[in-house]
Amino acid sequence: MSTPLVARDQVIRWLSHPGPLTVCTHVHVDADAAFSAALALYMAESAGKPCTLRFLGANTVVDEANQLAVDMSNGASAIKGKGAGSAFGALVYALPRAHPAHLALKRWAQQLNITDSGKKTNDKVILATQTSAWRAIGLSDAEIVDRARELVVGMTRKEEATQAQLAMANEVHITAKSKIAAIGIDEKVPSWMLFKRGAKVVVSMSENGMGIILNKKEIEKGRSVKELTDHLPEGWFIHEAGFLASFGGSKNPMDPAESGITFQRLQNLAATWMNGNLDRLAPQHPGAGGGGAPAAVA
Repeated sequence: MSTPLVARDQVIRWLSHPGPLTVCTHVHVDADAAFSAALALYMAESAGKPCTLRFLGANTVVDEANQLAVDMSNGASAIKGKGAGSAFGALVYALPRAHPAHLALKRWAQQLNITDSGKKTNDKVILATQTSAWRAIGLSDAEIVDRARELVVGMTRKEEATQAQLAMANEVHITAKSKIAAIGIDEKVPSWMLFKRGAKVVVSMSENGMGIILNKKEIEKGRSVKELTDHLPEGWFIHEAGFLASFGGSKNPMDPAESGITFQRLQNLAATWMNGNLDRLAPQHPGAGGGGAPAAVA
């Protein structure tokens, strides 16, 4: 039985071996075998250790110190995961809680702990079904593990990026009165992180364009970016749901210099809107009259 603590000790001993390492799992891999092997390979790579993959019969005894046998039962080097529910779960929970791989994969671990025990899950993406689909298109065991490894590495790198964005988001200024957060070209921060900090509106500029995103809590109060329709230059997109006004974007890149408004003026417009002073501004479309300028951001 491999509880997370037992698995952690096994992994530490395995990674501490001075020579090349080997990950073993059983032939005709299922989801637990494929994703456990993928995670073990990632652990070895992260530790800078050369590592190979072997497929063995499920009852093979694996005792060698340089080998880690995942989703297998026999031998000192075997991790079956009977205590956690799955070998993958045992490996994920063997990682420090703050480790990006733990944060990225713990939900998948919870799922495999359920499905590998023969129970049902309501998750939208089922790893067991994914593994079956890979086999149905003719992938070999090695190819299936390689696909699983792509997902493990990709999810972990995404989590690393998220943690970096969270740190950056904490440095973004949110105005005291209007609750406006401005994200410049060099600040790659998702708007939801700033909404979580209390921003009502996020004004952004990137190499792909400019935009205003409204917090859904403000939408629930009856606010909508449609209120800005007459105050934004022509050519801006206003989302029907009322949460977004944009000029360009990642899916439709446009030069922000051609947006018809400066980034600072866009922030001022958002602040004027949030402060309830939008009625003081005349429409800003060409030919609609000059009107007053938006007040400075506050």
